[in-house]
Amino acid sequence: MSETRKLILKMLQENRISIDEADQLLAAIVSPPPAAEAAPRSETQAPPRAEAPPRSGQPDETLLNKIPRVDQVMGSLGSMLDNLSQQVGPGLEKRLEGWFQQRSGQQQSSRPPKTAETPPTPAKTVSQKDQHLEVPSHCSKLHYQHLPGDLKVSGHERAEIIASFEIQLAPGQTLPIDPEQLRLESQQEDQSLTLQLHGAEAFKAEHGQIRLQLKVPASLDLALQTESHDIVLEQLQHPQGQAHLRSRSGDLLLRNLALKEIDLQSESGNLNVEQASEHLHIQTRSGDVVVKGSIFDGKIRSQSGSLQIEASVQHSLSAESSSGDLNVQLLAGQGHLSLQSQSGDIQLSGALQSEVSLNSASGDLQGDLQIAPSAAVNLISHSGDVDVILRPESQCQVELEAQVGEVTCRLPLDNQEASSHTLSGQLGNGEGRFKARTQSGDILIS
Repeated sequence: MSETRKLILKMLQENRISIDEADQLLAAIVSPPPAAEAAPRSETQAPPRAEAPPRSGQPDETLLNKIPRVDQVMGSLGSMLDNLSQQVGPGLEKRLEGWFQQRSGQQQSSRPPKTAETPPTPAKTVSQKDQHLEVPSHCSKLHYQHLPGDLKVSGHERAEIIASFEIQLAPGQTLPIDPEQLRLESQQEDQSLTLQLHGAEAFKAEHGQIRLQLKVPASLDLALQTESHDIVLEQLQHPQGQAHLRSRSGDLLLRNLALKEIDLQSESGNLNVEQASEHLHIQTRSGDVVVKGSIFDGKIRSQSGSLQIEASVQHSLSAESSSGDLNVQLLAGQGHLSLQSQSGDIQLSGALQSEVSLNSASGDLQGDLQIAPSAAVNLISHSGDVDVILRPESQCQVELEAQVGEVTCRLPLDNQEASSHTLSGQLGNGEGRFKARTQSGDILIS
């Protein structure tokens, strides 16, 4: 093999030139030899015999013969390289090397130069001095809707409202307003006081947010609202106090509250509540709900969010979710419990002393329960399983029924009666009642 051919093949192996590029280079210098004409067939020559078609699953040899093999391609390329070497001479190597260097330089020069990345501009925070608003003695309710940022409200014993603004600019944004012009103005109507924000008209969502912190008299009932920002309500205690909070997509966070009534509504924001209230009402479309504390009368609704409750219930608690899971830990109390879910699972733990119902269409029901003599517990699932731990201190009649599934009880029951899909018996004195029923799921009691 000639040195020129070795050089070209080496360049092909090192991917410095492709086969197409080699063909283009050779075609520009060497013309392909004319194809030899086929010899005319003698009239006396017998016509070719028709071949039998290939068997199914076997390749057609005629088609395979028409496909060029690798050695044929490389041989054709080798002969072309030999012709090129004879015509051009020993200077081909230097000429090709110079051509490749020129081509490489053109590719590098066509690439745009790298520029140093500019570090992101950090967010800027601008604070303003506190503003004091006097609250008339006969005012009992405060209304305020804060749109440009988060809202934080806490209670104190003074008869005034203290407002603190904090402007947080988004990276790369300039301040479109004068911070000194930010102010709250109050408008009084009967026993209600309404606050309005002025000086922020030019501040848009892309600029960042204006956070507002309010300290309000603890005796005021609150009606607070945001659109896409959070509301934090904390350190507020009053035996007759009320708090009504609304947010479209922001979160609602309540800490250390003791009020008569708490009403929370959110479309997609999460709710986290630590409170002690007489009446608690929570409604959300897709947000998750976490409730801790003490509840006298509570109603909690969510369409697709999960519900997690860890509280004592004195009178009643109703919790419902269409597709979210329910997890309830009953700390104390003799209140009634009603837990419902369409497709989510329900978990309940605690000592039950009153009427309790768990109902799920397709979700599972799970429990770790102690049944008091005064309790009446009813678990119903259409297609989900029932898995419950009954504590040894339980005093109840046990009735289990699975129309299609299996029924298993690992506890020693007095007066036990069992069939293929039902089981009944007694724990302790049997004064309470525990009943579980499912249509197509299984039941396990341990």
